[in-house]
Amino acid sequence: MAFQDPEVVRAELKAVLPPELFAQVDFTTLTPLRNRSTHDDLSETTNDTLYRVRVGGAEAYVWFLMEHQSTADRLMGFRLLRYMVGAWNDHIKGEGRAAQGSLPLIIPVVVLHDPDGRTAPTRFAELYDAPGWLLTLVRPLAPDFTYLVDDLMSVDHDTIEGRSRSAVYRLALWLLRTRGNGEENRFAAYVEAWEALAPEHKSSFVEAFLRYVVEVSSEAEPMPLRAAMAASPRFEEAIVTYREQLEQRGEQRGLEKGIQLGQAAMLLAQLTDKFGTLPDDVTSRLNQGSDADLKRWAHRILRADTLVEVFDDA
Repeated sequence: MAFQDPEVVRAELKAVLPPELFAQVDFTTLTPLRNRSTHDDLSETTNDTLYRVRVGGAEAYVWFLMEHQSTADRLMGFRLLRYMVGAWNDHIKGEGRAAQGSLPLIIPVVVLHDPDGRTAPTRFAELYDAPGWLLTLVRPLAPDFTYLVDDLMSVDHDTIEGRSRSAVYRLALWLLRTRGNGEENRFAAYVEAWEALAPEHKSSFVEAFLRYVVEVSSEAEPMPLRAAMAASPRFEEAIVTYREQLEQRGEQRGLEKGIQLGQAAMLLAQLTDKFGTLPDDVTSRLNQGSDADLKRWAHRILRADTLVEVFDDA
């Protein structure tokens, strides 16, 4: 959400780009193309924001990848390559662009906040499983690139504050860095930032930040929420609403999981009745199976003569 704000984009690029490259970015041409949250096979949660902008007179994309994970992903470079190819593919689908035979530059920026300070390799070639001498020989033939990383665990509260006067930028990075817990001795700074977001036109950022703290913080009464309520009474109602919604989702997920475990137990009993003592991995597979898996296996058990016929999806 925060990286939909041009001030935030400018502040972050100033923090991570080499000065000579930052000077070539024409921020008057900054155009948002995409903002999304994804859950894929290689990540817990990712917020992906793509901009088009002119850099040194050439069209380029600036791509921000916000990682909401407890650990840095070693395959980050691979994921970046996948997403970059997707962005280029979308680009050439545009009218007349395929005939041009060229691709825009993409400047990827990864924002990490691993609490243990771990970082992934920032050069794609580091992912290859090959000795150094061989990499040297094949380097001209194999994909390779480096990418920018803003490691929030390597900077402190004051450093972030000094980057920009934007309250959206400061609060976003403070919250990410502390996983919604804040720093108790920075209460006044948080109150000031929340006060700057009190105007109605900033409400979308307020909603996103409050929801993030409610869902992510490990504390019962996290300091950022207390600071928000001190900044504006109207924030308290939103906090109460988000907490109620979170509780309802938790109850619903618990109910669904209970039903699923009951289905697994029933299917286990049916398999035992039909095939006798079962291998240990069968119980594990049933407990880990999705609702669709359990329904499919339950349907097959009626006609199956062996366990293989129940579980084989070939």
